Amino acid sequence: MNALMTQLCQGAVAGFGATGPMTVLMDALKQAQGDPEPLPPRQVTGRMVEAVGARPLVSRETEHDLTILNHFGFGTTAGALYGPIAEACPLPPVLAGVSYALGVWAASYLGWIPAAGLYRSATEEPPNRNVTMLAGHVLWGACLGLAVESMRKGRVSGPAHRSTGG
Repeated sequence: MNALMTQLCQGAVAGFGATGPMTVLMDALKQAQGDPEPLPPRQVTGRMVEAVGARPLVSRETEHDLTILNHFGFGTTAGALYGPIAEACPLPPVLAGVSYALGVWAASYLGWIPAAGLYRSATEEPPNRNVTMLAGHVLWGACLGLAVESMRKGRVSGPAHRSTGG
């Protein structure tokens, strides 16, 4: 496999894995704050369902499942794009990952998501919502940076890398 493909795959795997802790933290902070409004990934997914005219076909349970799929899919894709960046970035892994994640947050919640009409801008959010979303992205970035670095250094091995004995 060529170097770019390896970097993209490492980033994708790390992005997928980092989305789990991010999601747990965002949900915990939402509950701790007593925030009754669904988190942005749920609202973005709901608006996407409406935009394609699928609302009558999508149950509440299916929308929940689509939200998880959408969130992990975006985390995986954003992580894949980080893979090649990590290779060239001189920053320590956590700082590089967090910096990238904050860029993803800004580009998303101050840029393309409100521009597409899928969710309001972060400038219109209550402070506690921005804290929740920023904390989630910081955790995602830290996990992303550490995971990619571990894979780059060969500290993570799957079945294909383990010795079969002899």
